[in-house]
Amino acid sequence: MVENNREMAELLLITEGGLSPDEAAKANLPTLFGALGGILLTEGVDQAKTCGGCAFRLGTCANQSPSTTCDADWCSHPGEQDFMCHEDLDDQGNPIPVVQNPRE
Repeated sequence: MVENNREMAELLLITEGGLSPDEAAKANLPTLFGALGGILLTEGVDQAKTCGGCAFRLGTCANQSPSTTCDADWCSHPGEQDFMCHEDLDDQGNPIPVVQNPRE
């Protein structure tokens, strides 16, 4: 069913959105693989501190997208950049880290 939804979304991007098949195949859509990775990604994260579309919030599209969950996971490794929130900003208007990773 998940793959059928992806196929239909790609078809709509081609027929209604005017994208080429190659462009449509690159769409950052939720997948079963992404959802499984998203479950692991949320372990130990305070869900109340994440925004409504966060990759670290269980069940969001970003949390089930393999591209986004892989990026978020990579940012969780020591020495990598923090994964920044696109909704919540600090007093200066800068994105804030969702999960600050340990520094080496």
